[in-house]
Amino acid sequence: TSEDLMSTKAFCRNPPYRRFDGCWLLPIYRSLEEGGAFGNDHSEVVLLNKHGEFLDGPFAVPSSKGRVHGSIVSSCDGKNLLQFFRSRLADRIYRSIGSLNGEDWSVPHAIDLPNNNSSIQALRLTSGRLLMVFNRFSIENQLDEEWGNANWPRTRWPLSLALSEDDGLTWPWIR
Repeated sequence: TSEDLMSTKAFCRNPPYRRFDGCWLLPIYRSLEEGGAFGNDHSEVVLLNKHGEFLDGPFAVPSSKGRVHGSIVSSCDGKNLLQFFRSRLADRIYRSIGSLNGEDWSVPHAIDLPNNNSSIQALRLTSGRLLMVFNRFSIENQLDEEWGNANWPRTRWPLSLALSEDDGLTWPWIR
């Protein structure tokens, strides 16, 4: 049988991240009606036990308005977690640094990869490099910080892979 994880509504797009103790961190986002079309979407993280049952949270990602579909990976040195987000503004991919337990996150900041408000996925490779799967397109003109509507460009290509050797600060290889 299936059960709801939580009593409140949320969406998830990317798979959970397995924590050091065997528990899982599930990146979720809230899509609230007030604020216009996707205007108040924001991200959180939920802690699940080893069996996938709700344990704690949600833990807020501060100032994550418009930053959704979190993808969690370990930092290269294993001392932090990283979470990457798509942007409702269709401008850039955003990056946040989190504590190992997944309860504390930094404000997401734009990185140098474009985003067209379509899904992304970050993966840590066995080489230690970080891989990002994304659509390499964005809307060039920044919107005002006042939210109300998301940007939905028609261009959803090209599907690209990018590699980083510094936890997503730079992406010298894009194909």
